[in-house]
Amino acid sequence: MISIVMPVHNEEKILRENLEKLEAYLQSLGMDFEIVLVENGSKDNTLKIAEEISHSDTRVRVLSIPEKDLGKALKKGILEASGEYLIWYPIDLSVGFEYIERSLEEVKKYDIIVGSKEHPDSKVMRSLTRRILSLFYNSLANLLFNLGISDTQCVKTFRAEKTKPLVEKTESSGIMWEVELLYLVKKSGLRMEEVPVSVRDTRKASKIKPMDMFKAFMGLLRLRLGV
Repeated sequence: MISIVMPVHNEEKILRENLEKLEAYLQSLGMDFEIVLVENGSKDNTLKIAEEISHSDTRVRVLSIPEKDLGKALKKGILEASGEYLIWYPIDLSVGFEYIERSLEEVKKYDIIVGSKEHPDSKVMRSLTRRILSLFYNSLANLLFNLGISDTQCVKTFRAEKTKPLVEKTESSGIMWEVELLYLVKKSGLRMEEVPVSVRDTRKASKIKPMDMFKAFMGLLRLRLGV
């Protein structure tokens, strides 16, 4: 079985429709699946809608944490997911579905598959500002941790048995969490592979604000000093 782990924050407008699209695609693959929604700090009806969906659809599970935090949401979702393979996937469906099928094939040969917007075969439609911020952040992460990964902040697919023990060790929060996990993966000697993705930003504005990025940059420096 595969588990799709999806952090959700203030997603009442798109939650039902996008889950229906995702489930239709997963059903077409003919695989058993669950979708683990991790609500984090929503101020709208996201949690209520998610719970309504899960009551009528046993393939959808709902977890919740009180604060908005991507890293903590991912950690909770991954640790509580039941699948043999775990996929972190965005609720806005900005990454093309083809990543799911490709990554599930590739992960049979590796332990973690990293979707990369910077892969030469990727097709990306994003604002220039977001591209610059992403490039700077990933460059800093590689400079500090020598990850050898071109994009730390995108979809990922994991072998549960190999990566859950490392996820349990993570201590970071926010967008830094993925960098810490990739660092632990590299130190442990697990096999990683980057694959291309097609990305089309569907949101008018990013949920990551300039101050969030500044905090993330400072957090990377603190993380490097602490490991």
